[in-house]
Amino acid sequence: MAAALNTCSGITNQWAVHAHHPPEPRPLTVLAGPKAPVFRSALIPYLSPLFKLLELLAAIRELLDIMFMCQTIWGARRNMKIQLIGIGVCVVAISGAQTVVPNHRASSDGNSNFFLMVSGTTTRTYQLMINASQLTGLVNTNLNGLQWRLDAAATAAWPPAGGTISNFEIRMGAGNAPSTQNINFASNFAGTPTLVRSGALTFNSGDFAFGGSPNPWGPTIGFSNYLYTGGHLTVEYRFTGMPTGTPQPNLDASAADTGQGTDYAAMFATSNSATAGSALGGRFVVTRFTGSPVPEPATMAALGLGVAALLRRRKKA
Repeated sequence: MAAALNTCSGITNQWAVHAHHPPEPRPLTVLAGPKAPVFRSALIPYLSPLFKLLELLAAIRELLDIMFMCQTIWGARRNMKIQLIGIGVCVVAISGAQTVVPNHRASSDGNSNFFLMVSGTTTRTYQLMINASQLTGLVNTNLNGLQWRLDAAATAAWPPAGGTISNFEIRMGAGNAPSTQNINFASNFAGTPTLVRSGALTFNSGDFAFGGSPNPWGPTIGFSNYLYTGGHLTVEYRFTGMPTGTPQPNLDASAADTGQGTDYAAMFATSNSATAGSALGGRFVVTRFTGSPVPEPATMAALGLGVAALLRRRKKA
């Protein structure tokens, strides 16, 4: 017992030293060169939430290590488990969120397909209208990414060779109900949309895999945080073409599917400057939206209480 307590004391002292005198951060030397400041600025919106989560997990792991090594009172184990469960729930609650639209196609292939991307000098506008009922899992979330997948009928990965779209813009904003879809793109927003992405978009060879039903999700197309607080959502893409000769990807989509026209709707035009779509009721590309939930005060309070309880237990041990 004396040896165990000595070991515990040494760990506690080391923890205290690091807590009062944390090591200085190591400078990031990888992002160097004349374009480094621009590149770092572009990465900040995507990496900042991840760094915060990693810091939180590291702190919790250190506290748990101390607790487990210093736990000597058998009767307190039940309370310890309760605290662990509480912290685990809080971490899960703020770690990430994702939702597939249409919801019923999350684990099954859509009933249609759509050749969304174009090549050469061709450009396109594509708009999605999504009912609030499809986005309940994303309320109070900073949306910052979306993904597509190839249709189950695809016979090859896409693209066959890497290529870059010179400009791919994404706008998001409060929308009108899909059942009220208008041929004019602007009329499907309930207000002024927010430009969350612009600039080049690069796909590497084989980014979209095939051979499944449904197929795996392709790479995440990241964009600046858009805080979704509920309600209908309209998303609009305006983009240029892939390099000349690049085949169009056969993306998974829904057409005349369950809920189409009420839960979701889509429309496109063969120009990235179009003001109106070519037709109502277009094929809806199955899309997975990802984001970082904004922690509610109650969640952060519960996490704080759990950590505080572990610190008190460490002191008693």
